[in-house]
Amino acid sequence: MKLLPIVTTLFALLPLTFRPVQAQNNTTLERLMSTDGITVVYLSSSMLSGGNGHSASLHGLVQAVNSVYIFSAEDRKNIQLMRSIFTPMIKMDSPTYEQLFFVKEDQRTMHLVGRKKGNEIHDLYLLVDSPEEYVAISFIGKFTRKQIEEAVQSPEQPSRKGPLRNR
Repeated sequence: MKLLPIVTTLFALLPLTFRPVQAQNNTTLERLMSTDGITVVYLSSSMLSGGNGHSASLHGLVQAVNSVYIFSAEDRKNIQLMRSIFTPMIKMDSPTYEQLFFVKEDQRTMHLVGRKKGNEIHDLYLLVDSPEEYVAISFIGKFTRKQIEEAVQSPEQPSRKGPLRNR
């Protein structure tokens, strides 16, 4: 099992219907955005509104996403910077973050981590770490455990129908 298809599938399931971005503390995001050598992609609610390609079990999770930030680094210095920012989130004894799942394959790992606040998760982070690249996808929003469980445990696959597949 390769991590890139998993990450691609997870991300593909979320091009979606977003709600407006709410004000928040963006210190870490701003630091990453201002660092040379880190690629940054920001997806706002207005950019992604109208997408309906997700399965029914993802609907609640998708509706809770306000915006998405994608950060990636391929040079050693910036990989280390990103690790220093995100590694505290994946510690098992973290009082602030909960690791929802992880996958390890060879020297690559993928973690889905949520920032805990009561019975809700505020913001999800998909972290993919390998010796040659580090990718962090930040899903900004408020999620219930039920929304996350339904999305992660769903056996549904997105529709593969399209103009070329119907022939």
